Amino acid sequence: MTTIFVLGSGQEDNIGDVVLRRTMFDQLRTRGPLHIFLGAASEEFVTALELSDSDVVYHDKGAWRSALWASIRRGRGTWFVDKPGELILGRRYLLAQLRMVPAAIAIRLQRGRVLRLGLGQRSPEPRLTPIYRALFRLSNVVAWRDADTYARFRLGEVMPDWGFAERGSTEVEGRNLLVLSYRSDKPAFTPALVAAIGDAARARGLDVVVVTQVGRDSPRSRELAEALDAELVDWPDGRSHGEQERLLRDVYRRSAIVLSDRLHVLIVAMTEGAVPLALSLGPNYKIGRHFDAIGYSDVSVPVSDGDADTVDAVITSALERGPEARRLLAAAVRRIDDVARDAMGAPTGVENGD
Repeated sequence: MTTIFVLGSGQEDNIGDVVLRRTMFDQLRTRGPLHIFLGAASEEFVTALELSDSDVVYHDKGAWRSALWASIRRGRGTWFVDKPGELILGRRYLLAQLRMVPAAIAIRLQRGRVLRLGLGQRSPEPRLTPIYRALFRLSNVVAWRDADTYARFRLGEVMPDWGFAERGSTEVEGRNLLVLSYRSDKPAFTPALVAAIGDAARARGLDVVVVTQVGRDSPRSRELAEALDAELVDWPDGRSHGEQERLLRDVYRRSAIVLSDRLHVLIVAMTEGAVPLALSLGPNYKIGRHFDAIGYSDVSVPVSDGDADTVDAVITSALERGPEARRLLAAAVRRIDDVARDAMGAPTGVENGD
């Protein structure tokens, strides 16, 4: 029997981290029980992952590593799957990767699998990239979630972010909301830009709703809701991850368009049938790269203080892309399924590597 050891820790206050992990875990579980390291994740975070009774959760890295080596010593059937999401190439991460090298080699020698699926590099690190490229060559399959990261590493292939694979609403009718969700750690829109967004919504008969998908963004959500006199779906203390996600998906399911500078706000909203628009102060390269990976170009639209008069045209143009968004989302789901299937049955050696 295959036993799959997964690194899965994530940001506690981020629904997007729940979504992309849950999707990956569901794919992996078709091949065997999961042994998942989740670090300091709360009970609510773990519950939202909707794990199977056969899965084993570890909050202590040493205990997870000991179980991994015990499985390796028992013989064939052990896999290692690295954590999906954003790579920050620094000393701490490098040491963690180096510590996994003996286990990765042992697993490969036993004809098990070492998988790295759905990773993306935050920013270029030319000095460290060659080191990581050598380490990642120990994998059976490496799949990056954007083409820029693939180009830097020259190894593996490109797949859409795991979050795109969540099956949501395909309903077209009855969408009467314009939704906003913005980071609290970035400069805020000017009052003129906020007013222009509200005017654009009213001109189309859309009600404005502001939501919080990442807990630390709550202050910005409250500011926007007050400025727009809009309904607020905040994330108060005491509300579980699962309940917050349910409320968010209910809003996105009724949304014609969602504006955000958070990648997984736009991804989750798109899976629920809303048109994504990364309207932000300056270009959002991270969001652009990840939507380019599914063929949905120009999702990031930069605006400045003097662009209030153009906001209406930008929203009009985005709203016309509904059929395109639905078509490309369906293709992204198929691509993720193909990558997952190939990864779990791939021959030894990194596919598509130089």
